[in-house]
Amino acid sequence: MNIGRDWIVYKEVFVFSMGRAGSHAMFYWIGGEYDVPVRIVNKRAFSLYFDPELCKCKGYMLMREGTAFLSPFYEMAKKKPSFLELEDRIIVLTVRDPYNQFADWLQLYNRQVRRGKETEREKRRLIHQVVIPGWKEFAREAIGLTHYLPKGSIVVKFNDWFSSLEYRKQLASKLGLELYDRKLNIVSNHGPGGDSFFGMKYDGRAQEMDVLDRWRRMVGHKQYIGMFDKEIVELSDQLFSIDPVEITQGLSS
Repeated sequence: MNIGRDWIVYKEVFVFSMGRAGSHAMFYWIGGEYDVPVRIVNKRAFSLYFDPELCKCKGYMLMREGTAFLSPFYEMAKKKPSFLELEDRIIVLTVRDPYNQFADWLQLYNRQVRRGKETEREKRRLIHQVVIPGWKEFAREAIGLTHYLPKGSIVVKFNDWFSSLEYRKQLASKLGLELYDRKLNIVSNHGPGGDSFFGMKYDGRAQEMDVLDRWRRMVGHKQYIGMFDKEIVELSDQLFSIDPVEITQGLSS
């Protein structure tokens, strides 16, 4: 939908992200940049994308899919290829460096295990069957090694979004929006209830959190270090300027 200045505001924005990758922060930040009411849907983005009734909806929608894999979207797209070129909609793919994302994820699940909400066995299964292969799949898509998502999808690097005003300006421009940063400092209470380490303590001042240094809290943690291999390091190097030698030295392939 045109709003002047030759910019386009996308009527439907779909945010795809893994857990603990900063997706809620990104999600609500985008919603806060709109000057019009936005309907927010915090799940089911995959299925909603291919819902013909969605095209008939009035107003703006911001949808999020917390997922570990993008291939299901690709399989759905092959069955309904016409949906991949619809106007006024766009996909945002968010990716975070593995060192900090894995640290947040492990901190969260260690807490869940201590509270009896998860088992150690289930945590190990998720690490090897979901978290590690899922991050690799997101990274390959962000780099351009795979093409599960439609052409024109926007890749957002959480690290740069969090730390760089200029990066956020560029992202807002791609979405046809002015930059206000209205909700930049919001900590979402969805899911486990805020940040993995501090909960809701930094709500209203999220920029003060050490989200780019979470890996330091896991130095010497055997299970955490065991989540990395050379492929993850190589993929990360193509996306992010972070290489904590305390974690990466001596890794096996």
